[in-house]
Amino acid sequence: MPRIARAPQSLALAAAIASCVGLAGCSVMNPQETQSITAAVPGVQSTVGPLEVNDLAIVSAGGAGTGSTPSADAPGRFTGSFYNTSSSPVTATLSTQSSNSVDVTVPPNAQVLLGDDRSVSDLTSSGAVPGAMTTVKIQSGSSSQDVLVPVLDGTLAQYRQYVPTPSATASPVKPTGSASPGTATLTPTATPSASATR
Repeated sequence: MPRIARAPQSLALAAAIASCVGLAGCSVMNPQETQSITAAVPGVQSTVGPLEVNDLAIVSAGGAGTGSTPSADAPGRFTGSFYNTSSSPVTATLSTQSSNSVDVTVPPNAQVLLGDDRSVSDLTSSGAVPGAMTTVKIQSGSSSQDVLVPVLDGTLAQYRQYVPTPSATASPVKPTGSASPGTATLTPTATPSASATR
């Protein structure tokens, strides 16, 4: 009699184990979504020497988002950020196919944002029409890398504030503070007390 009473319990236990094994098998056949994480923004990620480049893009003034005819010659502005993982200041030069270049100095263990109100990196030419990609060379000391960077416009609301004004054609770069044409030494946002040439 005791054996008969235990039989239903054994069957229930076996059914529960089979159910768990069956459910676990689903993750074997279907990859987890967290294993294929993609960037939330269309910018480019890269590493050049000690610099981590995040969300690098160019926002163009000439495109459908502004109601004008798309043009590769329209003014543009770099957006994204640089993070310096080293204990020394690092300068990176960003050069586009349209012969624009911008120098960005990043203090040690600090981040510099491109495109915000305090550190604007304007280009006389975007280098490609919005929706296309353009090659940007990032040079930092002896390290360099060519990356394909997306050219955006004001179609997406989050980029409208970065669309350069027509006055950008008069000055290739509009950094905070004084700098020679074609270069910008930007102020870090992560460490306000860090020293930076402005």
